Amino acid sequence: MNNETSSIIDQNEREYEGLIVSLEANQERLNILICVCDQEKLREEIIDRYSKELEPVIPCYRIDLDQKEPSLRAAIASLVSRKPELLQSKNAVITTTGVEKLHSIEWQQEKSELDKFFGYLQWTREGLREFPYSIVLWVTSTVEVNLRKKSPDFWSWRKGVFRFISPPSNFLPCQEILPILQSFDEITIDKDIPLISKEDLLELIEQIEVNKGKKEPRLASLYASLAKIYNLRLLNLPLSDYRQEQQLAIEYYQKAIDLQKELNLELDLVASLDSLAGIYYFLGEYQKVIEFDEQHLAITRKIGDRMGEAKSYNNLGNVYYCLGKYQKAIRFHKKSLAITREIGDRGRSKSPIAGVEGLVYRLAGCCCPLPGENITGIVAHAGEGIVIHRQGCSNVAKAEAERLIPVSWNPIDEQGSYPIYPVNIQIEVIDRVGVLRGILSCLSDQNINVRTAGVKTNFGKPALISLKIEVKDLQQLERCVSQIKLMRDVLNIRRISQVKSDRVLSTVLSNQTGNR
Repeated sequence: MNNETSSIIDQNEREYEGLIVSLEANQERLNILICVCDQEKLREEIIDRYSKELEPVIPCYRIDLDQKEPSLRAAIASLVSRKPELLQSKNAVITTTGVEKLHSIEWQQEKSELDKFFGYLQWTREGLREFPYSIVLWVTSTVEVNLRKKSPDFWSWRKGVFRFISPPSNFLPCQEILPILQSFDEITIDKDIPLISKEDLLELIEQIEVNKGKKEPRLASLYASLAKIYNLRLLNLPLSDYRQEQQLAIEYYQKAIDLQKELNLELDLVASLDSLAGIYYFLGEYQKVIEFDEQHLAITRKIGDRMGEAKSYNNLGNVYYCLGKYQKAIRFHKKSLAITREIGDRGRSKSPIAGVEGLVYRLAGCCCPLPGENITGIVAHAGEGIVIHRQGCSNVAKAEAERLIPVSWNPIDEQGSYPIYPVNIQIEVIDRVGVLRGILSCLSDQNINVRTAGVKTNFGKPALISLKIEVKDLQQLERCVSQIKLMRDVLNIRRISQVKSDRVLSTVLSNQTGNR
């Protein structure tokens, strides 16, 4: 890692820490934060990171602006109408994306999408007062400049601006192509060099084309390697250079594919088809994606690559979802899941969840399932894997039947050991000095870690203590709750989630000792 890259990583980390502090410190009031980022991959990584870090102590939501009517206020109002829990809680983070998709071109003298967006921000600013939430608005660096000029009143309301940058990549790990280069007698390469540059690779390709001809089989891998460099750069380039680099990535992947087809290099061809389909996917050229994914599927089936076949079905499911053909998308995702389950993933130790072998999955932040509870998997939209919910979660009831996947917890002897799981509990207590300290001491005695703690007081009324704790399973949680409810100042304790049965649990766990 060079000094420039290290410096950028450090700067981004400082920006991220500032963002987290602002989100945690400004709860239950309007808190407008502007995040600036030109790279989709980096933006998505940051959104995913802070959402996981904050949830479910601070519920996180995400909205995309309507391109025809890009009103921030209207988008938030629509979310609130769909999520009634937002009307009851004033503690939420609403991430807003989609600004990067707005066009700046005017058609037939009508305002451009970006101009409409700036206008809505400027003239509906006061309307945002009714939303006591943290609003994280993601924009590009170009939009940020215009935002300050065209929506100065809205800009003046911001509580913070956080700028994230990422360097372009001109290199590829040398070990990826070292075997290819060493097979040429006339090429010498230093094995201690960790990276090969785009310029060096271009020069090598040119020399081989001149000396060996353009049908040299090993050129196919070098074309694909060069295309990979251009493809990596796409994730980190300013928009001014994006289109040219994009075309070069497509050009070299196509060169690799043509040569691989001619020479019947099917294993290499599978990788190139997948990469080129990925570029067209981000371009939104979905028919081309389908064309390359179907070729990918045909070859993986021909050569008996079952995991490759499963990947093909999953990719086709993603693209049909983007086309709005949801039933077809679900059918492809289920085919992918069936193959993955059939062959398993014997190379790894078993995951805590049975039924998602070899698949990407995550535990739902809305209900925080624990080992010992009945669970259900839901196929997430747009290829985001499987989300594991408790069976009573309200989101399970809302999901289409086609998206439900039967899952269960693996026995502990098949997992090796349980990891720890986050749980949110709320404790109603008599507002006395030392109550929180006593509860934390009780948790410590049971080897339970507390990730976050918060206290809300109201003079003359019971205090509310909100804790995010880490437990191994349902049994440990129940033991923990049993100990806490015996404490003299504890009036009530409940688990916070979207499972209706937790309301019953709250009643059962109410302190019956009569201490007041």
